Amino acid sequence: MTDVFLTVCTVVGMVTLYTLVAGSLVVWVLRLLRRRRARLAGRLAGGAPMGIDRRARSWDELPEWVSQDREWAAAVVVLGSASIAERTAGHVDFAERQVDWTGLRRSADEWDLHARTLVEVADALAHARSYGPRNDQYPAQPVPDASDRFHPAP
Repeated sequence: MTDVFLTVCTVVGMVTLYTLVAGSLVVWVLRLLRRRRARLAGRLAGGAPMGIDRRARSWDELPEWVSQDREWAAAVVVLGSASIAERTAGHVDFAERQVDWTGLRRSADEWDLHARTLVEVADALAHARSYGPRNDQYPAQPVPDASDRFHPAP
């Protein structure tokens, strides 16, 4: 009786596991086909049109120009942030990948501190500069041995 019960439970478990694996595979293949069909139609699988409004969901989906010109990409992302995008748009030439930094800085002089900071960060990223202390300006100094302060000689 116990052997029959164990056999039935094993068969039912194997059928359940097989159904789960097969069902997952079918769902995965159907999603893959739907995405491929949507890409061929020029739309995302969710129905949104492909283009500038589409957000990347992985590193593989980023536009190729991001990896070719990282400084430009970083600057454009910062200048396109929601808080300053409208004010910076007139200074950015997307086709030529150029920013009128002089005009942008003059305009930013009248903006609030946060907006000016974003412009400065974008400028630093675009020109591969960094602000703040660098290691060559402040070389490492040896730390004096302080063990005698904590364990005075008797």
